[in-house]
Amino acid sequence: MANVAAFQLTYRPHNTLEEYHAFIQNNCIFDELDLLVCPPNCDKYFDSMENYISYHKSLAKKHSCMIAPGFFRKDSYHMAMLLSPKGEVIHEQQQTHLSRWELSQALKRGTTLETINTSIGKIGFIIGTDCFYPRVGRILGLQGLDIAIAYYQQPAPYNSWLQMSGVWQQVQHNQFFAVEAGFNGYLDQKQYVAETIIHQPLGENGDGCSQKLKSNENGFIKCNLDQETLINARAEFPIYKYLNRTLYQKVWGK
Repeated sequence: MANVAAFQLTYRPHNTLEEYHAFIQNNCIFDELDLLVCPPNCDKYFDSMENYISYHKSLAKKHSCMIAPGFFRKDSYHMAMLLSPKGEVIHEQQQTHLSRWELSQALKRGTTLETINTSIGKIGFIIGTDCFYPRVGRILGLQGLDIAIAYYQQPAPYNSWLQMSGVWQQVQHNQFFAVEAGFNGYLDQKQYVAETIIHQPLGENGDGCSQKLKSNENGFIKCNLDQETLINARAEFPIYKYLNRTLYQKVWGK
């Protein structure tokens, strides 16, 4: 059992660190929480990258839970990190696929996709437009991924079908959980809208979305992810049984 959560907070350039801190204090419930996923671009509330990372390290230590403090730009890459309950950086990931607009911003592609073993299972990242490339979820799934931390950022107007064609589809095709944090707000005079969703593989009931915040809805969602759900889904629909593993090993190695 994994207790996971995410929050959504619309960002505008005049927003302050005090507002960000107050929102977390007033809305986030940390009791027995294993993982908190923050929205993309949280670094914009801080005056330096050092203070941004330090703040979330302290938050993780204070509440003894893992924290994924959004994604951010570093050295021409979109980067994400996972902090341990002790406030240590235990995993980092670069975005591996870029849109034409992102390439025009002099961003570079990462070249590896990795997972990390944690107390609640294997965790990996799906960052930005990575969600639209089926091989991203498949590579992570072949590593035994249990929970994907995903970040969604697309310009307005909001298109629900576009968002569902990303992380939701990765979850259904590869049978893992996902905590997807969406970015709502303004960057460089451009508006972005998204929903924040906790996903699970489809079962007999529901649409695969365990919890959801609508676009531009500030709030907090929390969910208990039961490992039995993955075990049952994988047993009922053993998709990896039908893959050409020999070919995958030739391409990516064992």
